[in-house]
Amino acid sequence: MSAELLQKIEHYLTTLETVQEDLLAACSETRHALTHPQNESLLQVAERETQTAQRLQILIRQRQQLLEEGRQLGCSADTLHALVHQLPGADLDVLTPRLERASEAAAHLRHESWVHWIIAHRSCNHFTEMLDLIANHGERAATYQDRPAPTVGGALLDASI
Repeated sequence: MSAELLQKIEHYLTTLETVQEDLLAACSETRHALTHPQNESLLQVAERETQTAQRLQILIRQRQQLLEEGRQLGCSADTLHALVHQLPGADLDVLTPRLERASEAAAHLRHESWVHWIIAHRSCNHFTEMLDLIANHGERAATYQDRPAPTVGGALLDASI
């Protein structure tokens, strides 16, 4: 029974490695599209990322099933790494590096996601500042003083028409 579980874990790792590689490639394209104005590329990459995220959700459920199968065999492990170390007959020289690579890839993906969030957040702030400048006739809005509302349109857009 543990040999069958080990085969399932190896298959899981192969699938996980493929999905992580696909997501890293999509992240690279996303970063390029975010740093260079390419709206169409962003839409295409977003679709790929959505599909890959769905594949990851499936893998999460499979991981839970593997851990549950391990519990049924008497292993009390919360991670695949711990489960592999508890299973008799596991080839640790092969599985441990694969698990570590998967963990490193996950950390790299988290870092890339954080970078994408920073780029998007800064872009949003820049856009907000631009709208504020347009709304206030090219001047920054006063933060702590009352100012009467302008009676004419902005510097770039005449709102009185």
